[in-house]
Order: sequence, then structure tokens, then C-alpha cells
Amino acid sequence: MEACKGSLCCIYGISILITSIVLITVYIPVLRVMQYPQFKKYFAYRLLSLLGLCDCVMLVSHFIASISLATQYTLPFALNKILGSIFFSAWTTLMIVSTAVFVNRLSVVVFHQYSQYIFSETNNKLIFASIFLAFLTTLVLLLLPEFDYMYNPHLLIWVPSTNQKVIQNLIRYKNILMFTTVLTGAVCYALIIVFVLTTVRGRKTKFDKAVTLQVSFNLIWTISNYIYWSFIHPSLFQYTLTARFVASWFWTFSNGVNPFIYLVVNKALRARVISFVRRKPEVIRTVTVFTAKTSPSKNTSLQR
Repeated sequence: MEACKGSLCCIYGISILITSIVLITVYIPVLRVMQYPQFKKYFAYRLLSLLGLCDCVMLVSHFIASISLATQYTLPFALNKILGSIFFSAWTTLMIVSTAVFVNRLSVVVFHQYSQYIFSETNNKLIFASIFLAFLTTLVLLLLPEFDYMYNPHLLIWVPSTNQKVIQNLIRYKNILMFTTVLTGAVCYALIIVFVLTTVRGRKTKFDKAVTLQVSFNLIWTISNYIYWSFIHPSLFQYTLTARFVASWFWTFSNGVNPFIYLVVNKALRARVISFVRRKPEVIRTVTVFTAKTSPSKNTSLQR
């Protein structure tokens, strides 16, 4: 496998470094606004906040890895092992949270009459506890001596353990988790699209069109990601350095794409974020849930 050398490493590293900084800078105010009472009261926003936290943890990991790439400095073993363990654990949690968001959006949009029972306060606490347990379990396992998942700045890839059995189990686990997440998302989004198209019956409002467009984009994005990482990426990154850089940059971008989608389609959140950045009081009258990995919920009026 071709190794990265000279000024090319610096260019690749700085590109990913700048990308991760920009994405984190955009993500932070969005996550901060999601903690406001008018948003946090909805379980969907609490899930999105957790999803965003996972994204930011991975973006910070990309940031550190990009410095290692630009300087061609291999991180000390202990630090690299901890970084890789946190990175992979955050990815695992991201997949689980995404699945929870998919099901939540389906229940709210299609089965809204049962959503308050499916996502009761007790069930919500159990979901969060399960997510935390999954993160903690993955982190502890990866910190064991026989597990290693570290960044190689010379090859531009995250390298699993040299133990072949561990590698096989890790790859199998990753593929099963990714397939389950994508399949759940595809089924949920397909059902939401059918529901929106069949229940409106010609009375297409701007909101209905936005729902259909957003969900269609989500479905295409989710499936495209799975196809790339499962079939295209494995056959490309082994042969060309450029393909590995594109994969690293794309992974970084994928972890930070959500806030841009939120700000484009979610008027209430956008207004609150602008108010937060400008430090001006803002009256929020409507809350609408949108996400790059989920579908939007119905409008809910809120008076301050």
C-alpha cells in the first residue's frame, strides 16, 4: 500500500484539519441551541443532541489525526490506542442513535397516535441507558490489550489490531451494525415517504413538500453511504493514496453535514442559532424537527 510522503501529506492533513475545524465551529452553536427548553422537551431533539455529540467526538478525532498526518508524526501507542478506542466507540454509538432516531421519526410521523406510548419517559430513559452502556462496553473492549484501533498517518487509515481473528470479528461487527442501521433507515424512510404521498391526496402544502424532499434526500444519502463504505471504498483505498485521502475527507465531512441540513430546513432552529450567535433575544413560535439522518416531524407551536 502506497505511503504518504513529503508536502502531499501536509496538504492532505491541512485540508482535513480545516474541514474539521469549520464543521465543529458550525456544530457547537446548533448543539447549544438544542439544549434550550423549547427544543429539549422533545425526545427527538435529545436524540439529535446525542447524535451531534458523537459526530463532534469523531470530528475531534479527525482533527487530531489530521495534525498527525500533516506532520507525519505517529502518535504514542497509548494515546493512539485511547484515541482509536474513543473514535470507534463514538461511531458505534452513532449507529445506534441513528437507528433510534429512524424509529422515532417513523412513530411520530406515521404512527403518531401511538408514539407517546412507544417513546414514553420511562422508555426514553431506557433507550439512553442502553446507548450509554453500548458506548461504555465498546470502549472497555477496545482498551483491552488484544484490541487495537489506531490511526496510521503514513497510510491515511484507521488500522485495527494485527491479530487476524480480532480484525475479522471487528469487521464482521462493523458490517452487521452498519447494515442494520441502513436497513432500518431505508425501511423507515420508505414508509414515511409512502405515508406522506398517500395521505395528502393532492393537497400538497409547502410543509408536505419539504417533508417529502427531506426524507427522499435522507434515504438517498443513507443508502449511498452504505454502498460507498461497503463496496466501493474497500476496493479503492488499497490501491491509491488519493482515494484514501478522499475517503478520509468524506468521512470527516459526513460527521459534520447534519448542522447544515438543520439550518437550511429548520426555520425555528435557524432563527434561534442566529440569535445565539448574535446574542440577541429571539421569539420562537414554531418548532420543526429535521435531520440529515431522519425525517421531519409535524409542526408544533410553542409560545415563550
